[in-house]
Amino acid sequence: MENCSNPNSDGEGFTPDPHLSPDNNHKVQRLVVLSKKNGFVTVQNINEVIPDCATDPELIESIMNILDNLDIKLLDEDEVGAEYGVRPLLLGH
Repeated sequence: MENCSNPNSDGEGFTPDPHLSPDNNHKVQRLVVLSKKNGFVTVQNINEVIPDCATDPELIESIMNILDNLDIKLLDEDEVGAEYGVRPLLLGH
């Protein structure tokens, strides 16, 4: 399991956001790891990993800022198929 207190543990370059809970920082780090495997994350990945995003605009904004600061592409699943011709990897639970 990844350790959010160590930004270079799998999610290289990720620094926990002090505005997010430790649990949400851990989930964002999972997205960073996934982005390194796929080359991007999808909106669906975010919704799968952090379902609270659907009802919390501040959480959405924080996550979008983190991903943007790390130069992580955020794509819709339809864009992935069109641009990459593949289905994105999903996170295991």
